[in-house]
Amino acid sequence: MRVRAADARPSACHRRNVAVRTIPNIGPRGQWQRLRFGIIALGAGAVLAAALFALHAPAVARAACFPLLWLAGLGYYQARDKT
Repeated sequence: MRVRAADARPSACHRRNVAVRTIPNIGPRGQWQRLRFGIIALGAGAVLAAALFALHAPAVARAACFPLLWLAGLGYYQARDKT
């Protein structure tokens, strides 16, 4: 079996098993602030989603939950990764 030059080059798929280590740039207080923000945004998004579903709001109106839930995810993952 011949290996072409393109197949022999290292690529992103070969580096998948390499552990990526993030360097923390916030302390415990900043980590707690981001986690708290994520929890508050998650609660607000859940309350808004429940209210819109209870009111049988159209899908376009229910899309208003997306920014809150997205920010909740950002807060959680930033706190978890200490970035």
